[in-house]
Amino acid sequence: MHAAAVSYVSVVAMTVVTFIIFGIAMSRLNNRVGNAGWTSIPESVKAPLYLNPLFFITVSLVPIGQLYPEWFICLSVFSAIALSVILTLRNLRRSGDVA
Repeated sequence: MHAAAVSYVSVVAMTVVTFIIFGIAMSRLNNRVGNAGWTSIPESVKAPLYLNPLFFITVSLVPIGQLYPEWFICLSVFSAIALSVILTLRNLRRSGDVA
């Protein structure tokens, strides 16, 4: 039960917090340069969205010509997260801390 609650909190945090950070960064960017298109947004502003699972799903549904590099970046980020989880579980099982 505890693991399910932690999972829900983690997913909500990854979804909501990354959108909030992106929104704040975009508002600061819009104040400096005006209304910018997606391709003109700096990578430092887009970076929080790469951790957002909803952004990853959304990017996978657009045509290949649009936002295509972002899909590979998101895939790389989530692959790294999955690999980290797998290695962590492997190390915990070796140490005997997991039932």
